[in-house]
Amino acid sequence: MSKTEKKSPKNIVENINWHSSQLTRETPITESYKHTQNVRRFMKSQCGRILNSTEHL
Repeated sequence: MSKTEKKSPKNIVENINWHSSQLTRETPITESYKHTQNVRRFMKSQCGRILNSTEHL
């Protein structure tokens, strides 16, 4: 193995389909991470609605 290659544990998932996979709190954030509608839907269901800076309380 060369110095530039990374060792990764065998139980780490390298490729997650961020568009359609069922996400859980245990889903690892990988190098292939994409902020998709599926991810936003999951985050909203887990964290609730978060106000952005343009909204008024």
